[in-house]
Amino acid sequence: MNNTHRRKVGAKVTLALLSVFILLILLVSTVSSQMLGDVNFDGVVDIRDVVLVQRHILGYQPPLTSVQLTAADVNSDGMVNVVDVNLMMQYIQGYINSFPTHHLYAPVLISPVEGASIDGSVVSFQWGAVTGATRYQLEITKVSDGKVFRTVDLGNSTSTAQDAFANDGVQYRWRIRAGSSTQWGAWSLQRTFTNGAVLPVPTLSSPNNNSAITDSSVLFRWNAVSGATKYQLEVLRGTESVPFKEVTVGNITMSEQFGFLRDGTQYRWRVRAGNNTGWGGWSAYFTLTSGSVPVAPVLVSPISVLTPMPGRQVSFSWQAVSGAINYELEIANERDGSFLTKASLGNVTSSIQRGFEDEGTSYRWRVRAASSDGWGAWSNYATFINGDKPGAPALSRPEANENI
Repeated sequence: MNNTHRRKVGAKVTLALLSVFILLILLVSTVSSQMLGDVNFDGVVDIRDVVLVQRHILGYQPPLTSVQLTAADVNSDGMVNVVDVNLMMQYIQGYINSFPTHHLYAPVLISPVEGASIDGSVVSFQWGAVTGATRYQLEITKVSDGKVFRTVDLGNSTSTAQDAFANDGVQYRWRIRAGSSTQWGAWSLQRTFTNGAVLPVPTLSSPNNNSAITDSSVLFRWNAVSGATKYQLEVLRGTESVPFKEVTVGNITMSEQFGFLRDGTQYRWRVRAGNNTGWGGWSAYFTLTSGSVPVAPVLVSPISVLTPMPGRQVSFSWQAVSGAINYELEIANERDGSFLTKASLGNVTSSIQRGFEDEGTSYRWRVRAASSDGWGAWSNYATFINGDKPGAPALSRPEANENI
């Protein structure tokens, strides 16, 4: 081979080697500048990148290129698998703001399991170890408001017992992340648990609902609630919202209350159970009526007649009411509402009242009866006219149509 030929072959080899070198430089530059998670090279990490990685894991064609595989391996563990998919989803959804390095995967939570109910002031947490981790961080939040209840920095341990929970039925979320001496890895998924249970509602026993009592004292009873150490009784009178009685008792299921007036008033009562963590819910109301009062009397005379009743005294009568020991009569001027009579008469069913002007005034009257338990309802009103009204004057002068 002559020198000229050798020089031509050498030039071709040199050119080929130079091309390969430039290609390698470009490839390395592309890989180094490629964003982790940006599998489709559009400058963002989004759901389209996740879809490409999922298709690769499931074996769909075409396969990812080496550059795409480097971008898809967001935890830099040399493998593209579901862990990378989970991390990409956490990044897209804002749960993490960067991808972990040094193989600090999100820990796998062990206990409490999802939806666990834990009865006690101490809750034990456990999770799987993460390769390369030298520390862990536990975060606990309240589900009701999303506020962080507790953040705990832990050493290289995969369990911890946390105390001072109220054991009051509150629901919490918890999660863990692993860390090294220089950084934190991604947060795990969250799990929920409930600490304690709200005490059940007591079942009311006596007096039965819609009972009538005859004494000034009432003994209230209810069934025991498991876990309760105290109870609260509330009694309301009629439609009032301010309690007539509000009493807290110890771990007993009865309470005697006094001061009921036996006047036919209706009361509402209910009970709730409590312990050192707080109060449970109120029971439904039971009602009771204290005392038995007479019905409204039936009026006999005078009964809404148009015929005037002349004279300065008027006789009133009504029918007797069973159980009544007293009656009250009320007479009022119908024009201005002023009372002529408002008097307790004793156990009678008639009364003569005096002092009428006998000048044609209209009056209304009614009666109510009382027993030993109190006054009953008023009767309806009856009306009457006392005396003749003056006649209309007779006109004399000028006469009708008279010219003056």
